[in-house]
Amino acid sequence: MTLFLGAVLAVLLIGLHRVLISPHRAATWAAGHFVATDFGLPPREALDPRRPGPPPAAHLREERQAVADAARQGNWKAAARYLSEAGEDWDERWTRLELLQQVAQEDDAWVGAWRSAQPDNCDAVTLDASLMVHRA
Repeated sequence: MTLFLGAVLAVLLIGLHRVLISPHRAATWAAGHFVATDFGLPPREALDPRRPGPPPAAHLREERQAVADAARQGNWKAAARYLSEAGEDWDERWTRLELLQQVAQEDDAWVGAWRSAQPDNCDAVTLDASLMVHRA
């Protein structure tokens, strides 16, 4: 019985070591030795911690700003076109939907106008539902 308890305790200690100490050692090594650019990745300095990747190119930032400005002025057609241009690239569609959601959180009158003009438009319904979820 004592031998069995000793074996169980050893397994638990090994497990705790792997869970608590090994990740810290890996993170320490990565911070000091891993050079992202050697693997074709952007350097840490170029990353924005609020985004999942490097910042968008200047022309994409300008396009996003133009769509956001148009939506703020009540032009839902620009927002609809911007979202539909993502096609079936679901990551891009999600990114664009998040942008429009941020704009609509300030003033969603243009979303209501879009829903009134195109009540069966799935993009408008998705944006409206996303706004309701975030408000809840």
